Amino acid sequence: MRKFILFIVILAGLTHYLAERGVASAQAVRTQACALPFRSFATAVRTQCSKAGAGDDILEIRSALGRLTRAGVLEPGELDDVEIAWCPLDEATGMAPDAGHIYLHPDLRGHPRQTAITLAHEAFHIRQYRMAEPGEFECAYSLAFVACRGCQDRDHPMERAAFEFEDRARRMLGR
Repeated sequence: MRKFILFIVILAGLTHYLAERGVASAQAVRTQACALPFRSFATAVRTQCSKAGAGDDILEIRSALGRLTRAGVLEPGELDDVEIAWCPLDEATGMAPDAGHIYLHPDLRGHPRQTAITLAHEAFHIRQYRMAEPGEFECAYSLAFVACRGCQDRDHPMERAAFEFEDRARRMLGR
């Protein structure tokens, strides 16, 4: 965690230095450089999950998608181009490491309501990716992560928005 934070601080300084010197496309350089730590972490997660037999037993995931769509939380087909799979994540029940993947912790199996609620949270992150230019989500997430000293709760602005969407999904799904 400390190395990750240090890396982001160094990159932020480097990109600020380049921007001050008028390097062509300094904003693009900054965004891409800032996104690198997040992308490295995301690559490691995708690698871990691809080895975990993540594609097994997707009936519960499909059921959760159906519940979210019927309740009006998600649009029909909204996640059709996203691979959703089970993966034993470290210290997380769900993760969207990029715009094309959502991983759910296998501990959610057998808990259809919580699976749907976690999927809604991660689907909101997919929306955040899609609204941003390449690298912007990853950079903004990383900078907020550093600013809140490694938080991934409601103190992190991008997580706060996803938790608010999760709360809405919980209400819409009822009991």
